[in-house]
Amino acid sequence: MIDFLIQKFVKNYEDTQSFTTRRSYGNLSSAVGLFINLFLFSTKLIIGLLTNSIAIMADAINNLSDCFSIILMVLSFSMSTKPADEKHPYGHSRLEYIFSSLITILVIYIGVKLVVASFKKIIHPEIITFNIYSLIVLIVAIVAKFWLSKFYYKISKKIDSDLLMATSVDSKSDCISTSIVLISVVVFKLTGLNIDAYIGLLGGVIIIKNGFEMITDTVDKLLGTGASRKFEREITDFITSYDGIYGAHDLRVHDYGPGHIFITVDVEVDSSEEFIKLHSLADRIERDLIEQKGVYSTIHMDPLAVNNPEVQNLHEIVAKIIDDVNDEWILNDFRICPKKEGDEMIFDIRVDIDEKMEDKQIVDIVKGKILSQITDYKPIIAITRGYQRRNFY
Repeated sequence: MIDFLIQKFVKNYEDTQSFTTRRSYGNLSSAVGLFINLFLFSTKLIIGLLTNSIAIMADAINNLSDCFSIILMVLSFSMSTKPADEKHPYGHSRLEYIFSSLITILVIYIGVKLVVASFKKIIHPEIITFNIYSLIVLIVAIVAKFWLSKFYYKISKKIDSDLLMATSVDSKSDCISTSIVLISVVVFKLTGLNIDAYIGLLGGVIIIKNGFEMITDTVDKLLGTGASRKFEREITDFITSYDGIYGAHDLRVHDYGPGHIFITVDVEVDSSEEFIKLHSLADRIERDLIEQKGVYSTIHMDPLAVNNPEVQNLHEIVAKIIDDVNDEWILNDFRICPKKEGDEMIFDIRVDIDEKMEDKQIVDIVKGKILSQITDYKPIIAITRGYQRRNFY
């Protein structure tokens, strides 16, 4: 059903990097969500009026308020897919993260309300009323909200949308809340036990937990996060597939929202190759990254003495020394610089950002081992932690 709706109403549905396609996905999600919530609202309102049930009518108003989230969704996809302008040269895609945070706050609010209401019922227990109409309404609402949650989740994964993921969590929260009522009613009818407040308390805690996880993820993206291992491997494999590229490292990601990802990366090239040829190669890779990966890039070239056996031998010795000290440390930017006072062997060691050893301590250990094997060159070492290169030692 979900795939049918996507194929029917979203043109070029596979081109998820296109802003037009993303807006179409957003319009479809909004229309489906609006239809289901208005259906639940009208159904509950009619049955609530016919049965004189305040609880069912209150739940109907809750479904009407869910339409507010859908309005936020429409605004988000409309504003975040606007093209870049003079004031916002990196586009408006990060607006989606802000709207996602607003919906997540609503989810947390629902959870808090459920916890508070449950505490009140624990202190002042209430008799659970039951009729067949209530049961039917609850079952229909659970099925509809569960499907809607799955619908939002699937599309959020397709277009990498935090907003739709938050809306999926919102629908799941409604599903949990309604399921709690249904379970409580059934248990009370079968056993006479009133567990409504206790299950409500548990459900509220789950909803709050889901909300905080979502908002933490969104805040992380606003602050800026490093490249995932999967993304880093995908991009470096793509770049190193070109003839003339001997390696890629120091990948930095600048995420300005869906469709606006910028990267900088160092690539290793043959130092004896013509500069114009290398520049053309870098340009081609940058174009292909935009067309095939939807990623804007700036490439920095690191020259390697590919055809110099002596330099290659020194590189292998130093790489083995570093690997013996810590196999998670990575050797980068290795080069030999002739100087009148003595040739220098310059390189970076990339370590984990949480590495406990101090930079100077790392350098002293590696230098000591190098000088015990290589005496003709002075080692000059820089430590890179995460994206930050420190001083040379």
